[in-house]
Amino acid sequence: MNDIENEIELRNPDEEEFNVWFSESTNRQALDRSYVNDSDFNLELAKLHDLIPQVLPQGKDTPRHYFRILSTALNKNIGFIWFGVMPGIELTDIILMDIIVKKDFQGIGLGKKMLQKMHEEMKREGYQRIILDVLNHNPAKYLYTKLGYQPIRETDKDAIMVINL
Repeated sequence: MNDIENEIELRNPDEEEFNVWFSESTNRQALDRSYVNDSDFNLELAKLHDLIPQVLPQGKDTPRHYFRILSTALNKNIGFIWFGVMPGIELTDIILMDIIVKKDFQGIGLGKKMLQKMHEEMKREGYQRIILDVLNHNPAKYLYTKLGYQPIRETDKDAIMVINL
């Protein structure tokens, strides 16, 4: 991939893009939750569908939630990233809720670039720490560690990691 292709843009999704990516994100999260909790995928999906209106009462326009679409000069709409808050966390903390790069574009540094840009944005927004939950077998765990995330809780299935901005 040349430098022009490697330059990324993160932009706000339109409603259709948001709905497509958010559906994929919800399904991925239900799958992860069913693995961690040793529970049924459909049960976890139903729980998420009950939780989403509480967490995102204004959908993609809910305050303190940041949804971005990844594009390069040659490829549009190839990734999605979501940072947001949940009840009970510190006002200066934000959670990396999800990051997705389409399969054909993985392994070339786009996820790292997305995270670095969003770290800068979250810092400008006044957040001091990012929290995430990652499955231990997820290759992204290596990326998070390389970027400076540190585990604060680990189980045999997943880890809660943080980075100070």
